[in-house]
Amino acid sequence: MGMDFAIVTATPKDVAAIADLVRQHAFSEDGTGALIPLNNAEIAALVSEGAFVVAKKDGGVAGCASLVEYDGIAEVRSVVVGAVYRGHGIAGRLIDACVLAAEQKGYMRTFALVNDTAAPTFIRRGFVAVDKPPEKLARDCARCPLQGDRCREHAVVRIAQAF
Repeated sequence: MGMDFAIVTATPKDVAAIADLVRQHAFSEDGTGALIPLNNAEIAALVSEGAFVVAKKDGGVAGCASLVEYDGIAEVRSVVVGAVYRGHGIAGRLIDACVLAAEQKGYMRTFALVNDTAAPTFIRRGFVAVDKPPEKLARDCARCPLQGDRCREHAVVRIAQAF
């Protein structure tokens, strides 16, 4: 079976599959997980704004990522690939799609919070380590079950290249 994936903007039909991926990988009180928890309504709202991209394989969702904009910041988040599809460059392609969308919207900087496992994929795409933006701390980190000393995330940023 070939591993051809289409990276496309998510539609309302993709919300349940995205929610399932996010739920499987969300931070929990026991210290596991890698994503900010999002409920179906939050995902549906982001999908309606065109914020989610998905990797499609045979009509199904193999992975997802979102580009969230707030307070003058563009953030790549909710990057997750289903276990059976890992190792085929999907996460990188999802990140690239989000960065391109951010740059097309005029953002010169795109940031993400990443763990040690995800960091190399972002670094290969030109992201570098920075301090966590206070806007992120106030907006999402405050509701994370692993906030404070239990946090395992590092901030990274990519500066757009001037042409």
